[in-house]
Amino acid sequence: MPSIQIPSGPTIAYADTGGEGVPIIFSHGLFMNREMFAPQLEEFSKDHRCIVWDERAHGETEWAG
Repeated sequence: MPSIQIPSGPTIAYADTGGEGVPIIFSHGLFMNREMFAPQLEEFSKDHRCIVWDERAHGETEWAG
């Protein structure tokens, strides 16, 4: 899974998939992770660029840097 290091912060895990259309950013709620959007990514990625990420201390994202 790709990740990005935030200066003085955690490493954020994300996925960037899909086509050339208008980007859609998915952000989950408390106690969830990016996997909850699998059905939406499957459908929307056909026509849109889809970006989904794990918030701090969720999924594969660290709590602190």
